[in-house]
This record gives sequence, C-alpha cells and structure tokens, in this order.
Amino acid sequence: GYKGRVAIGEVLVVTEPIRELINQRASFLKIREVAVADGMQSLLESAIRKVEAGVTSFEEALSVTIGIS
Repeated sequence: GYKGRVAIGEVLVVTEPIRELINQRASFLKIREVAVADGMQSLLESAIRKVEAGVTSFEEALSVTIGIS
C-alpha cells in the first residue's frame, strides 16, 4: 500500500517567459534553465530535501530519482 508514503515532485509552472520559450520551440535545457532561475525545484532537489528532513533515506531518494536500487 501507499499509507505513510511521501511524494516528491517537480512542477513546471508555465509563466509568460516559459510560454514564450515554448512558442519559440526552445530546447528543453533552455526552458529548464529559466524555470530553475524562477525557483523551480527539480525532482532530485525535492528528494534531497526530504532526506535532509529525515522523511526518507538517501537510498530511497536515489532509487526513485535516478533508478539506483
């Protein structure tokens, strides 16, 4: 089951600058660069913060973010 599990996530908010980049068919890396500069937290960063807070283990964070088990 899922009882007691905590989600990690990465959410891209489509702001006007991001929308413009999408319309310009900018690369994924450029869109990500602007999103991170605007405060977006990556999936890995989210997982690391959960590890630092003692919510999950380092091993579990690695397994769900980069597939190391």
